[in-house]
Amino acid sequence: MCIFSAPKDNSARLAREAEEKRQGKITEGTNSINSAFAGFDDDFFSGIEQDANNFFNPQIDRQFDKTREGLIKNLARQSNLNASTGATQLGDLDRAGQEQRVTFSDRARGIASGVRGDVESNRAQLLAQLTASANPAAAAATSAAAARQLSEPQQFSAIGDLFSQFGGVAADQIIGARRGFDNPASVIFKPQAGSGQTFVG
Repeated sequence: MCIFSAPKDNSARLAREAEEKRQGKITEGTNSINSAFAGFDDDFFSGIEQDANNFFNPQIDRQFDKTREGLIKNLARQSNLNASTGATQLGDLDRAGQEQRVTFSDRARGIASGVRGDVESNRAQLLAQLTASANPAAAAATSAAAARQLSEPQQFSAIGDLFSQFGGVAADQIIGARRGFDNPASVIFKPQAGSGQTFVG
């Protein structure tokens, strides 16, 4: 009597082996991505922040020095340099300079933070693509290209005129002095159509 046995179902084992192979490829690809992005550490982002500060601060200093020089000349021309008017104007300029340095220091920090966000976003996208494709070769090539692009030096925009209001104030003081005002520092000019200048103390 011949007994026939049903073929053994190996589908579960095959599926398990396929998944293990897939996970091995994902691990290989993840290692490639992590290796490509290894240079994006805290020192890298601190370097970007420092580069931004090195770009902004000399421009701030040049504008501040030029504005202060011009303000001193205008105040001296009005004989207000050693008066309270001069001290007030120069003090206001010093405070504005400090505020601008803080503002641009924050901007430099924000630039570095933005690059950090771009790096993390790219890395997350690469990992998601790898999980979907389980293609470690593609992950290695794509992550290397992305890392090269993200490592390129940052381009910073030149700052605008930060202290123009002090040139305007000095000019207004000269006009006020010529019109006979005792305290030109307190004069604000508000032009009104058809009525010349309105002076508000």
